[in-house]
Amino acid sequence: MKKTLLPTLLLACSTSLALAAPGNDLTTNGGFELGDTSSWVSFPTANSTFNVTGDSNSGAFAAELFNPDAPAGAVIKQANLGVGTVQPGDSITISFAAKGSFANGGVAFAEFFSEIAGGGTSSNQILTGGPLPLTGDWQTFCFTTTAGSDVSGGVTLQMVAATGAAAGSVAVLFIDDVSVKVSEFAANGGFEQGDTSGWQYFPTPNSTFDATMDFNTGAFGGSLNNPDMTTGAVIKQANLGVGTINPGDPINISFAAKGDFGIGSICFAEFFSEIAGGGTSANEFLSGGPLPLSTDWQTFSFSTTAGPDVSGGVTLQFAAINGAVSGSFANVSIDDVTITSGAGSTMNYCIAAPNSTGVGAVMSSTGTPGVGAQDFAIQASGLPVGSFALFMVGTESANAPSFNGRQCISNVCRLGPIFSVPASGVVSRDLPDSVYSMFGCAPPIVGTSYFFQAVYRDSVGTGGNWTDALCVQFGQ
Repeated sequence: MKKTLLPTLLLACSTSLALAAPGNDLTTNGGFELGDTSSWVSFPTANSTFNVTGDSNSGAFAAELFNPDAPAGAVIKQANLGVGTVQPGDSITISFAAKGSFANGGVAFAEFFSEIAGGGTSSNQILTGGPLPLTGDWQTFCFTTTAGSDVSGGVTLQMVAATGAAAGSVAVLFIDDVSVKVSEFAANGGFEQGDTSGWQYFPTPNSTFDATMDFNTGAFGGSLNNPDMTTGAVIKQANLGVGTINPGDPINISFAAKGDFGIGSICFAEFFSEIAGGGTSANEFLSGGPLPLSTDWQTFSFSTTAGPDVSGGVTLQFAAINGAVSGSFANVSIDDVTITSGAGSTMNYCIAAPNSTGVGAVMSSTGTPGVGAQDFAIQASGLPVGSFALFMVGTESANAPSFNGRQCISNVCRLGPIFSVPASGVVSRDLPDSVYSMFGCAPPIVGTSYFFQAVYRDSVGTGGNWTDALCVQFGQ
């Protein structure tokens, strides 16, 4: 199943994450909490160093990339991530914390590549469009982008500490909490690796499970054939999302399937919430019984929720089952398997400038950031008492000077009314889906991100200011 292509969005975030963005983190040792630089690929200059340090954004460790050689670029990478999991057009969320010190033309870049197996890239970009705007203080950076047209070699996040040609040019980059997340949990769900890697197979004596060129989309599909009476041949995407999927998370499952069956033969699709060490906390037949397959490809979509214990992740299982009748057989074709989390998330970004109270005003939210949810609300606090404030929503982020602060949203729609700030310094706005259409704004859909901010009057400077901003990825 192909994903909608989304524009790249930069969020210059604060270091407070309200909820982690849902998805499958592809990085290993992204926070350097193993106490070393394992799982990172390093391309040094003559005298550069890449070491762990206790000067961290969170946890016990971070990494320092020091480059004193001019002109040169010292590079570290999380390379070739998600081979078989990331698909062309997948929405990818990248975040990391960074700080740095630079002299005489030194800079730092973050770059993202969609890799082609055997060499080359199908897309590449410099995140932020240029050097990272680093200071001596930790900042969290967040990006939403899309995988390129060919990701047969996975995706790569690359950090560069680059120096200029001037004598004494130095670049020192500190990096921590690196995450590259894709919403997709299934590995090789479309069999586009040309094999059955990523799948577990539990055969009967004479069953077969292969990648074939009988597909719904792409170049390959999966074929599970069971000729054995009174048996069930099983394939699984097993123990997905351990540590990422939470109890009660909404889960979206889709796949294409067709089948050819003898008398008494059937196919089931089953979904399990796994307990670490064995057992399940929830299990279900996705169609309530056998899949209603024919010899033509059909696409099936299901929405469910993770069980009360998902310490062992979740599992999607297909079973080709035969009855006791002589000549019973089950031939099942599967393709385009996707398993995604529909949970929503919120994240603060774009640190607010101080106002007449002496501090910056901040955004927050309550309720569920889900499409159709009636309890979701946004709130601005730390506002000057007696001022006037207006909430606004944008479909993209920004970071531009405006009044005494910074406007951090673009493609803006106003979410009236204008509020008079009470003695608490706090105003809030309920956001059921109906509010958007009231003000001519397009309502969110599952998987999209909207960006919220409040603009308000103030008695100092130019007479106005902005809160920080809130990125909301809407879930199910």
